[in-house]
Amino acid sequence: MTAEPPPDGAETLEHPLSLAEVAGIFGRTPRSIRNWVSAGLLTPLALPRGPYFARADILALCSAKRRR
Repeated sequence: MTAEPPPDGAETLEHPLSLAEVAGIFGRTPRSIRNWVSAGLLTPLALPRGPYFARADILALCSAKRRR
């Protein structure tokens, strides 16, 4: 899978992750990640051509899943 380039101005946000990248990290579909957003587990960044997610948020969710 090829990663999408970050949107303009996103470099200051430490290269946020696209929906497809987050889905790949968790081994889920993009629809599942959208459901997680609806459930309040993830908050997308307000960037054009999104949704994009902060790496810190993804790492925190990974840590929470490992502790279970």
